[in-house]
Amino acid sequence: MSYSKDNEKSLVGGEITSEKNLEFSLAFEIGALRLGLWLDSGGVEKLSLDEKQLAEAQLGALRGFPESIKALKALEAKELIRNLEVRHQLRVQIDSLVELGLIGALPESNQLGFIDINGEERPLPEISDLVDVVERTIPLVEEKVSQGFTSLLLVPFGLPLRDYLNRYKALILDKHKRRKLFSTKGSLLKLTKEDPIFTSSLNLRGELEFSDLGSFGRYFVDDFYEKNNGFTKQQLIAANQVWQVLLVESLVDLPLQSSVEEIAGRRQFGPNRTPQDYLKLLKDDPYYEHEQGFTFESWLTMAMIHLLRTDQQIDVRGKLGGKGCTLLGSSIEVKEGNNYESCIVRPGSASWRGVGHADLRTAFPIWGKVGYYQSIRTAVNLTSLLDEYKKLI
Repeated sequence: MSYSKDNEKSLVGGEITSEKNLEFSLAFEIGALRLGLWLDSGGVEKLSLDEKQLAEAQLGALRGFPESIKALKALEAKELIRNLEVRHQLRVQIDSLVELGLIGALPESNQLGFIDINGEERPLPEISDLVDVVERTIPLVEEKVSQGFTSLLLVPFGLPLRDYLNRYKALILDKHKRRKLFSTKGSLLKLTKEDPIFTSSLNLRGELEFSDLGSFGRYFVDDFYEKNNGFTKQQLIAANQVWQVLLVESLVDLPLQSSVEEIAGRRQFGPNRTPQDYLKLLKDDPYYEHEQGFTFESWLTMAMIHLLRTDQQIDVRGKLGGKGCTLLGSSIEVKEGNNYESCIVRPGSASWRGVGHADLRTAFPIWGKVGYYQSIRTAVNLTSLLDEYKKLI
């Protein structure tokens, strides 16, 4: 027996009308197809358990059964989690963080984790809890996956930046010593051994502590021309941002203007815009909703894991790679002119420069006109969609 439109009334208990919830129109089509397969196969025993559960949930949802609707959503979430290989991605991230020395056994609890900027132990959440963060944001995850955000990035955000830099420096020197420090184009990179990470331009005020950008550091500002907007690292830690689960694009190189693509209605970011322009796009364009710029912490995590796993340094500026990355998520209030109270907020910037070092600095909000080697990376912070963070904003 094969499935046909004539069977539809008897199979689902009535014709499909416009009053039925359109959310399940696709579920009907798939469910009907699977039911046809079920009938043609001569029995349910020839279907896998997953296929049987999905078909039953889809048809039950079509009929409007609340239990089936709930089951269908859970099964669809399970399928997306499986397709994204969420558990595998998270395990690779955790293994990498351990190998890099960013996390390790904590002295008091003996759990895996790190010590944050306040000297507190921050254990690594259970894998199931991290997966739960993804599952609780499935509708958004599904949308962004269709737009090319298919990689997870686990960021120990509360870790002092100085610890990041020490581990990054050790990694760079080790790769160079073993002649495994390459650009994404396959070219062996030069290295200035005495200064493998250039950060001096960040110290724009004597009291600035790069361990957490000090009291002048700001995250996720709304405007680079206004003082005292955005959040401090302390505020974000208090809002449960100690560990961040980010969904990011699978981009090794930031695209050139000529290679920018539009995926599922969302146009990738290209170069030659100012940081203020990028910020406005993130705020105003609905296709970029829920996206935020990278921070020093997220860029360093991505750069270090990629270098560890592939021997390649991301965001090499110029002919050896492409574009540097303006960090819209990290900013510093800096002194302008002779007036101590006259401040402007400068976004961060991260890249590898051809002269032979990583370069972490602040950028001017007007940087980015034609010819300048900068673009941006964005992420969907799934952790920021949880209740604790919403209270902050």
